[in-house]
Amino acid sequence: MEEMRANNPQMGTIEDFENWLAPKVEAYKRNPSSRAVTTIPIIFHVIHNGDAVGSGENLSATLVNAQIDQLNNDFRRILGTSGYNTDSRGADSEIEFCAATVDPNGNTLSEPGIDRIQTTTSSYSRNAIEALKPSTIWNPDDYCNVWVCQLSGGLLGYAQFPSNSGLGGLSSNGGSANTDGVVVLASSVGSSATPNPAGGVYDEGRTLTHEIGHWLGLRHIWGDANCGTDYCNDTPTAQGPASGCPNKTTCDGQRDMVENYMDYSYDNCMNIFTNDQKARMQAVLANSLRRDFSTSNGCGSGGGGGGGGGATCTSTITSFPYAEGFEGTLGAWTQGSGDDFDWALRQGTTPSSNTGPNGASEGSSYIYVEASSPNYPSKVTILNSPCFDLTSASQATVEFQFHATGNSVGETVLQASTDNGSSWTNVWSLSGDQGANWNAQSVNLNSYAGETVSLRFVATTNTSWQGDMCVDDFSLSTSGGGGGGGGGGCNDTEVVVTINTDNYGSETTWTLLNSSGGTVGSGGPYANNSSFTETFCLPDDCYEFTINDSYGDGICCSFGNGSYSVTADGATVASGGDFGSSEVTEFSTGSASCNSGPPACPSIDFNAYTINSYSNQDNNGANSIGNGGASLTLTNNTWKHINFSYNVTANTIVEFDFSSTNQGEIHGIGFDNDNSLSSNFMFKVHGTQNWGLTNYDNYSGGTTTYTIPVGNFYTGTFDRLVFINDNDAGSNNNSVFTNVKVYEGGSCTARTIVDMTPQPLKMGDEAEVDIKLDVYPSPMGNMMYTRLSAPEGEYTGVLYDLSGRIIWQGTVPTYEMGHDVSNLPAGAYFLKVTLSDSQILTQKVMKSK
Repeated sequence: MEEMRANNPQMGTIEDFENWLAPKVEAYKRNPSSRAVTTIPIIFHVIHNGDAVGSGENLSATLVNAQIDQLNNDFRRILGTSGYNTDSRGADSEIEFCAATVDPNGNTLSEPGIDRIQTTTSSYSRNAIEALKPSTIWNPDDYCNVWVCQLSGGLLGYAQFPSNSGLGGLSSNGGSANTDGVVVLASSVGSSATPNPAGGVYDEGRTLTHEIGHWLGLRHIWGDANCGTDYCNDTPTAQGPASGCPNKTTCDGQRDMVENYMDYSYDNCMNIFTNDQKARMQAVLANSLRRDFSTSNGCGSGGGGGGGGGATCTSTITSFPYAEGFEGTLGAWTQGSGDDFDWALRQGTTPSSNTGPNGASEGSSYIYVEASSPNYPSKVTILNSPCFDLTSASQATVEFQFHATGNSVGETVLQASTDNGSSWTNVWSLSGDQGANWNAQSVNLNSYAGETVSLRFVATTNTSWQGDMCVDDFSLSTSGGGGGGGGGGCNDTEVVVTINTDNYGSETTWTLLNSSGGTVGSGGPYANNSSFTETFCLPDDCYEFTINDSYGDGICCSFGNGSYSVTADGATVASGGDFGSSEVTEFSTGSASCNSGPPACPSIDFNAYTINSYSNQDNNGANSIGNGGASLTLTNNTWKHINFSYNVTANTIVEFDFSSTNQGEIHGIGFDNDNSLSSNFMFKVHGTQNWGLTNYDNYSGGTTTYTIPVGNFYTGTFDRLVFINDNDAGSNNNSVFTNVKVYEGGSCTARTIVDMTPQPLKMGDEAEVDIKLDVYPSPMGNMMYTRLSAPEGEYTGVLYDLSGRIIWQGTVPTYEMGHDVSNLPAGAYFLKVTLSDSQILTQKVMKSK
């Protein structure tokens, strides 16, 4: 930028640009709804030196399409993707990208979004790629140009910054039109769902998100100076760039926003553009060279695919009611492209036991998602509908039957598109176990009346095979009723959720939970100033409806006149609009009698947090989030934490459900305040290694609920919550932490607390060395054998029962030794061996007779 302005003084200084842009940003903030969503055709100039397609720098279409998906997830802050965040400062930028379908001469591209260019150069410096640009660029008035190549000098990418005078060649307009665009390293192209195998920590497509941010006028969050300004008030000042995903505060007392796309953090850390960054990008689009791509034909009359299921209509339905029962065929529906696997037709039960219905809802067959390996975890499958011509309709309703049962049900979303798959909006979503029966679903599509709309079902599997999702008896009616073969009636209670959004529909989400905490329905983010209605047929039960506004100002009345209502058989059970961040209403249906006591403690939603490595113990083991954000799974040698500021008092309780597939060395949970390993704060619930606070080290299989009174063991101010699955010696062991709750005693109905000893039993620090205490057999009979791996010598051993009473005291040497325990009753005991004042080893032992 500095070099270009120095060579072209007609462009003015960067200060001139900022002075020109500032009032335009403020004007956008005052009238943010003045622009519609902008769709930008994007073309990837894939530069290679003869590699076969899919190898080297000659990237596959799969990776390019995945990258476009990632851009849209990030710039649109799409719920259920890695581009979503719950930060009140987070924004849907209302900018989308479509894969170019025609070249500047109007010729149809055989590979949408891709222009393959073979050269004799294997690696490019910045000067070399700048020299190549003028002969390969497509009209920057119609396309966002992205050059993809092998870059030298350690470059990940760079972008051409906008100008207040446009580009327009080297003329009075200033700038250079024949070099406009973005350059990225080939190995950085990909997405969170389809990482680039050569990308390392920059493999999920966030390099291009970052560089297009520059292309649209964004500065680094540290302002390219020590605590400099990026001209965005809602990004805390930073001293300099971040690496990894650190928790740091450098300049103004506020934590650095290392998750911002305009930092240098690792790809899996990034997930936010802010409202002020959105305003800046929108002002650039409205006033600079990047003014308005609405006249571009880059994506053709049908729009771009954007990967992952986007496609032109293969057929159009003009007669209604329309019905599809999937009787041995998909009918006019088609499988998505660029996803992980396909929807399948099925009769009878699904292949895996207890994961599906006994048969179809109507007729003899249905469509379903087979969640079994290799289709989990977090694998996506897409099914596209035909197009529906609603241009003569004044209303429209979709109805279908949905079935999902199991302890690892993922999320199913119904999305709508009016630009033939270039962009999609969620109109219905559901996740989690919905019970053993088919459930009737109704989706109001009145907002699409007068248009041609296409639909698609997008299903994302959870963390195991126990989560098939099924659809049957689909209908679309333009007269308010269903047209399916057997759906539409409700013999229970009809619950209707109506959402009228304000000027910021993208801030609005909601959930409807049943008494067991299962998600019955959810919705949002939505379009601005629109109305959405969903209808459910619900059995007698107690329900909790929660509506959220991510900015914290409700949906009425500062920025529009939004409102919501929930009715049960026509009676209003919840309504409003003037609230802060959220509003919760509990109600019952039918004859259900609900507890009027305090509401259940909310579980931690892991989707709202970045999962970070902890201390120096994490070995980059895998982790995944499931159950709609309620569970965190750690695999192999994995130590993770979330940033979780909490003042632990004498009344603090941590409650969670725990399960493990195989025993590793340490499985546990605890608070921390300095990212420095400490056994004094961590509760071990399972594992072979003697470490941490072991009062709750009693896991024996299945799913066990732990309620730990943390305040009995320590208090203080902490800034993170740690989850441990330590397994240095092997692989294929998982720990799953689900329904994690942190609360103060008395504010929730806690389960029975079983405190095995009055004081914590401390173990030696996690040393990852050969110091070890073995006690065997387990369970033991009349003899207890010990073997101590430690510096040679004899050490004092003390055996406690569960009340903390000393049962036996003797010598434990550094060789195998037998101890007579024939007089002890059957039960559980703890053997504590003191090596030094700072190191104590403890082992739990069982006696069977």
